[in-house]
Amino acid sequence: MSSIAERLKSVRGEMSREEFARIIGVHVNTVGRYERGESEPDISITSKICREFDVNPHWLILGEGKYGIDSDHSGIPHFYETHGRGYRQYTSIGDDSMLLEIIVAYVLQENGLEMSKKQISAIANLYYEEMHNRIMAIAVKIKELDAD
Repeated sequence: MSSIAERLKSVRGEMSREEFARIIGVHVNTVGRYERGESEPDISITSKICREFDVNPHWLILGEGKYGIDSDHSGIPHFYETHGRGYRQYTSIGDDSMLLEIIVAYVLQENGLEMSKKQISAIANLYYEEMHNRIMAIAVKIKELDAD
């Protein structure tokens, strides 16, 4: 399948557009536009499709790899590794890594760069670490400013 429109049709399968739209939280006409290739789902809708239908984000966005999600958790962010099971109460095990990997894959595709799933996972993890450090530095500065 060469286009995201075709892959979305495949995900929906025999399900009605109405039901598919309800599950992913969009209007039925939006699903039609996606399937005709007139528009593409944004990152939050793409993530929801992958989560709700157990779809590999690399397959959905890029047409690479297998349709389904592997049980390989090599792309799980460092946060999960350090916080273990406590993290599960906030989101499913793969949501954060999946979302970051979708973003990384999309940016790479837009810029004509091809990378393996492991490389994309590594970039997503590095991005997570960098953003974590920046957020913490900003939070400390804000607390200092508020204390004055």
